[in-house]
Amino acid sequence: MENIIGLLWQVAVIVGFPVAWFVSELLSGRRFIRCALGGLAILSIAATLTCQNMLLQIDYNLTYSKAARELIEATVKKLEAGQPEVVLQEFKVLEERFPLTYEDSHFDEFAAEAAKRILAGGSGSAANKGDSGQSIQAK
Repeated sequence: MENIIGLLWQVAVIVGFPVAWFVSELLSGRRFIRCALGGLAILSIAATLTCQNMLLQIDYNLTYSKAARELIEATVKKLEAGQPEVVLQEFKVLEERFPLTYEDSHFDEFAAEAAKRILAGGSGSAANKGDSGQSIQAK
């Protein structure tokens, strides 16, 4: 219910002020009202988009942090268990499969998969096939 209210508020702000500005341009003879509504329309859209961008960035940070935390916890467990070769093997696989990109790299999926393999004892290897079915070559 809160999401619907928030969405309706965003739509009202994004659509309401520009519509009011347009109507005032057609019907109002007062310059102050037209300028005030125009300014509010521009500011409301800019503020809404800025807030949306900030929330999206927070979501990305939370996703990355959670994935990194799981990977670190799995690594620590295996190192404490005296199995550094499993960790090294899975980190090599992760290094080869993880794309370096400015777009969404799906780090959370790669890290979660590597953490599961580390905890399982290292079922992945540099010679295993990746998700795409192509063989992953060791560097």
